[in-house]
Amino acid sequence: GLEGARALELGAGVGLVGMLLSKLGARTVLTERALALPLLKWNVGENGLDLGPNAAAVEELTWGMEPLPDWADRGFDVVVGSDLIFPANAECHDALVWTLHSVVQPHTRCWLAHEPRKAATDEAFLAALAHHFDVRRLDASELPADAPADLWLLHIVCRG
Repeated sequence: GLEGARALELGAGVGLVGMLLSKLGARTVLTERALALPLLKWNVGENGLDLGPNAAAVEELTWGMEPLPDWADRGFDVVVGSDLIFPANAECHDALVWTLHSVVQPHTRCWLAHEPRKAATDEAFLAALAHHFDVRRLDASELPADAPADLWLLHIVCRG
């Protein structure tokens, strides 16, 4: 289960995944660029997840930031992200991989959902991940029957 687990959502957007992790009992940090923080904070508050013992924290995080902020010092049990990579931000691949390398430890469960858009971008990102991690793309048979045909679910494991 997730009760008491430390969870991190990278590129949270409107925060749906991170808020669900909080509802399931994880102590969650939802991260985003400064530009997106006001809406993310509002969504967390509107869903009643900004107060109490399992309150979700909303923090600014720029991929590649060195050193990581203090709130990341204790590591995470779960790291998730969805729709983080696309052709318009291809220059961020290395920074995202560095951030993942900093927060994904041998015990961390890490899952990234990805919608392929451009083969060269997708393959470059997978190659960058492969330098530091064991990466497994789940087969379509492992996903729910109604999952989009073009959904990639990546299981990222730290080489420890």
